[in-house]
Parts: sequence; C-alpha cells; structure tokens
Amino acid sequence: MAVITSIAVATAVSVGAAAMKAQSDKKAAKAANNANLSQYQQSRGAGGNAILPMYADEGTEKRLFDEAVAASDAMGGSMTPQEIYAQYSEILRTMQPTIDAGNDVVSSIYDGSRVADTLAFQQPVLDARTAAAIANRDAINIAVQQEANRLAAEEARKGYSGAGSFANNRLLDAVVGAKQGAARVVSGANLTNAEEVAGIKRGNQDLQVTALDVAPNRVGQLIRINQAPAEGVAALQTARQQPLTFFRLNPGQPPQVQPVPSTGAGQLVLQGVGQAAGAYGGYAAQGRAASATAPAPTTYNQNNALYYQNQQQAYDWQGNPIKAPTVWGN
Repeated sequence: MAVITSIAVATAVSVGAAAMKAQSDKKAAKAANNANLSQYQQSRGAGGNAILPMYADEGTEKRLFDEAVAASDAMGGSMTPQEIYAQYSEILRTMQPTIDAGNDVVSSIYDGSRVADTLAFQQPVLDARTAAAIANRDAINIAVQQEANRLAAEEARKGYSGAGSFANNRLLDAVVGAKQGAARVVSGANLTNAEEVAGIKRGNQDLQVTALDVAPNRVGQLIRINQAPAEGVAALQTARQQPLTFFRLNPGQPPQVQPVPSTGAGQLVLQGVGQAAGAYGGYAAQGRAASATAPAPTTYNQNNALYYQNQQQAYDWQGNPIKAPTVWGN
C-alpha cells in the first residue's frame, strides 16, 4: 500500500512539474514570436523609417514617399490603363492612312504598280524629248527647202532651166547632209526614250531581287505598330513606378514563428506516470541488486540479521514483503 501511495505522490509531483515546464515553454515561444514579428514590422517601416537612418527627422520618409506618389500620379493623371490605351489607339488611327501608304509602296515593288507609276512620271520627259526632236527635224527640213529654192533661183539667173543631172547633183550635195541630220535627231530621241523605259523596268526587277526582305520586315513593323498602344501603356506604367523605386523594399525573410508547445492534460498525466514509473523501477532495481549481493545465511542467529533486513527491504520495494524468521539462533 505504501508503495502505491508513493507512486501516486510521485505521479502528482511529476504532473505538476510537467505542467509548469509546458507553461514556461509556451510563454517563451510566444515571446520569441512577438519579438520576431515586431522586428519584421519595424524593418517594413512600422516605426516611421524603413530606409532612412533613425536620425532622420520624424515624418521625413513619409513626406518623401507622398511626393513620389504625387509624381507618379501626375504622369497618368486619373486615367485608367484602359483609357490610356484608348487614347494611344486614337493616335494610331489618325496615322492609319500613312501606314496604308507605306504598305502600298512595299506592294508596288512586286505588283507592277511601281513601274507603271515611274513610267507615268517619266512620260512627260519622253514626250518633250520627242517633240524637241520633231521640231528640230522640221527646222532642218525647212532649211533644206530654203536652200533648194536658193539654188534653183541661182540657176535661173544664170539662164539654166529644167531639172538636169547637174542641177540635181548640186541640190543633193546641198541637202543630203541636212536630211540625214534631221533623221538622226528624231531617231536619237526615240532611242533615248526607249533606253530610259528599259532602265526603269530593269531597275524594278533588280529591286525585286534585292528587296526580298522588305515584305517580311514590313510585317514586323505592322505588328509593332499594332502593339504600340499596349506597349505605350506598359511604358507609362513603368515610368509611373520609377519615382517609387527608392521606396521599394526587399521583402526579406518573413518573421520566424516558433511552434508553441501544446500539452494536454492527458499528455501531462502520461508524462507524470512515466516519470514516477521510472523512479519506481530504479528503486526496485536497487532492491534486487541488494538482495543479489547479500550472502545467504547458514544458521538463524544474530550474525545473520543484516541479511534478513536487506532481504525484507528488497521484497517490500517489489510489493511482495516477507516476514522475518520467528526463530533466531544464539
């Protein structure tokens, strides 16, 4: 019975000690968590400064931050990204005719319209050259006719008449060179015109070969043009964030949270019983050791009293007491 009472008392003491330790551990964990959280909040500006040194006047960092926010707002005003996108799209719409004209220029290289337009631009020059050649030819012909008339008059004054071979030869010698010159003027103009037309066509053919990347490049340009409103909005958003760069804090490590011990009543009792059982096991082991080391008596006399005393104590600890011998030897 005494052993059971001792175990119960030891269990109660162990349960109390375990409860006190659990409460102490819980308070320590909560204090550490609160300290970590406070330190993290201070690093984020909870005390008024997150970037500037502590010797800066109170409110300095807040004032600078408000000015940065005002500068950021001034860049976009009160317009939303959707409104800014619509504004940029309208600017692009006003330039659409110019963009379409650029597309036509690229297409004209391969659809023949560029050659046709160039020839149309050059045609007045060709016509003027031809007209000048014809006028020059006509002037030569007039001069030839005048020379023929002069020769005929001269022959008449000399008393010659008719169209003999001598007269004809004189006329041919006078006008043949002029007639050839008149023919060369017109044919030269026609040849020059034909060479220019051929040069325009050959030039466009060469351009078609060397400008194979014009169309793909134009496609890339059109894609960028269509993306211009969205890219403009993104660029403006980046610019609006620029004044706030100084206040961009490194997120750092989150506050460290220590797990708070949670020990229920049942767990405390189990811990107390375990500790009491451990103590009891130690005492029982000591008793068994004493019993094992005590020498066995050969006679019941007073010299063997120590053995029985140790034996009695050992069995008492084991919960199985024995009685001392009733007959003691002399």
